[in-house]
Formats: sequence, structure tokens, C-alpha cells
Amino acid sequence: MTKLSLQGRFKAGSQAAVIAEIRKPGLKKFLQEAITQLGGETKQGIHVFDPQELAAAKDERPWKDLFVLVRPDFVVAAVDPATLREFNAQLASHGGEFVSTPFGRRIAKEYGVGVTLLAAADLHKLVDQVPPEARQSNNFQRSGFADVKYLVWEHKTAGAQTISQTELSFNSPRHGSASWLAKSGPLQGFDFVSPKAMMAGTILLANPAQIFEDLTRVLLRLKFKSTGESACF
Repeated sequence: MTKLSLQGRFKAGSQAAVIAEIRKPGLKKFLQEAITQLGGETKQGIHVFDPQELAAAKDERPWKDLFVLVRPDFVVAAVDPATLREFNAQLASHGGEFVSTPFGRRIAKEYGVGVTLLAAADLHKLVDQVPPEARQSNNFQRSGFADVKYLVWEHKTAGAQTISQTELSFNSPRHGSASWLAKSGPLQGFDFVSPKAMMAGTILLANPAQIFEDLTRVLLRLKFKSTGESACF
């Protein structure tokens, strides 16, 4: 099982970091040997540090390079040493804080039933970063995505079958365009796909008639807005 997550504070000037849990020691040596075999750090643009080396590392590095911190418990990768230092400080001072949050408990739930790869995002926090005037606009509120909560993607192997599934959750009952997708159910459209097809996709809609009505309202609002007329829906 591999624990992999993408984390960032999503504000001006911030960077993201990829974090994975380490299961056994020796990763730093393994990475350094692999990089050396491929031509060294300068050629590959990959720099590996332990916490002590990271503290002394200079920030003036090529922007295309990748910087990797190997801790006893986690490996963290980012595009600049400053971001690594920030996440290292967070891991050192808030080790169990994340797991105690609602989002952390939601992720831990997936690990409890078994998963190979997992990616998740707290979309509600991202919505909070949207400027107030845009977040409180009628169009955004009508869309239903103002109530978005979490996005969780998991990939696992069950016997000989590989399963990937995505969950988009909301803080309240879905409405507007956020309600167009139906709840999970059998995707019968695949019965008509050739077994020789390289790629196929299908989508399960909640109520096509309601979707048509919602789209009609949107188009009418756009029409009245462009003409300066007023309308009530």
C-alpha cells in the first residue's frame, strides 16, 4: 500500500508538495545511487536531502529542478527547498493534527478498507479562497458548487480486478448543475461497447429533463443580462 498525497496552501506565491509514507529505511541511499547511475544530480536536476542537509541548503537553485526530502517517516518532493522546509516544519510540529480533522478522518477511512493509491482534496477550503464577491454571486450559488466538500480518488486491486473510483461530496443536498450526475449505479452503456475498444466512457445522469430545464434557465438569464432586461425564475 502506498500513501501518496498532494498538499499545498493555495495562496499567492505558495507551492505544492508531494508526500508519501516511507515503509522501510534506506530510501535516501537508494535514490542517490539511482541518480548517480543516471548521470548525477546536476544532469538529472534532482536533489536529495535529509532534514539536516535541507536546513543548510541554499534557495538559489534552477527552477526546473526537483528537491526531495527523505525523513524517517515521510518522503517529500517539491520544486524549491523553501517549500520542503515549510512542510518539514509542519510535519515536525503537527504530526497527528491532520488525522484528527474531518478531512483527515475521511482519508483514514479509505486506508481502513485498503487502497493502493489515494488522492484527495478539501475542495471546501479551496472555495473559501475564492474572492467573496465571486463566492457569494448568484450564479455560483445556483450552480450548487458553493457547497462542495471533498474530492477523493482511489485506486486499488481486488483479486485480478483493478478498480478506480472517484467521490465528489457536498455539505448539503446537491442542487443546480452539481446535481446533474446521478448516484453510483450500474453503467449499462458499456454493454454496447466493442471488446476491442481501446478506450470507452459513459456517464450516468440524474434527470435529463431537469438538466435541460436548468440549461434553459441559464441561457435565458444570459440573454436578459446581455439585453439589460430583468427576469424572474
